[in-house]
Amino acid sequence: AGDSSATRRTRHLVLPTGARVDVGAAVGLGARFFGRVVRLDGRRAVAALLGDPLLTFSAVAVEESLIGKSAADAVSPKTDPAHPTPPLRTRNLGRLRSLGFDSDGAVLVAWRPRSGESAPLTGRVRIATSSGDRGVPAGLWVGTCTLPAGEGENVLHIAPVQDPSELLRMRIRLRATHFEELP
Repeated sequence: AGDSSATRRTRHLVLPTGARVDVGAAVGLGARFFGRVVRLDGRRAVAALLGDPLLTFSAVAVEESLIGKSAADAVSPKTDPAHPTPPLRTRNLGRLRSLGFDSDGAVLVAWRPRSGESAPLTGRVRIATSSGDRGVPAGLWVGTCTLPAGEGENVLHIAPVQDPSELLRMRIRLRATHFEELP
């Protein structure tokens, strides 16, 4: 378990001997994102999970109408002109900052849309991690929400893919190992 505070959502994780983990590394399971490592102490790590005020991450929104389709269908349109599949519509959300949980279990995150976007994606979307955070790979699923059309600071209500507090085991993204080229 993590911190004994109603406002925090953390987990204390025991690392195997020799694990190469950096602060900021992604914590998840499979293709699901649950949080990031915020502190290391020897063989222990503290992870801020979805809903914890210390959690920030870069995100992208993917049009929900494409959810459930194969990756090939979502990325490239079909060649049949009678039944074309629209190309993948995404929106770079930039940095999201966790604010806690709503009473219905949704993760609350602060988001400020960029001004001047032409035809931005709004409505029901699926949220995933995006590039921009060292130790967090792009494409890990966070959950679904509705993007508002307004400008200024917004609070998104993300229905998480899974509540990380229910899990007994998670995975941490290890630091990349660089090999020297020998002559």
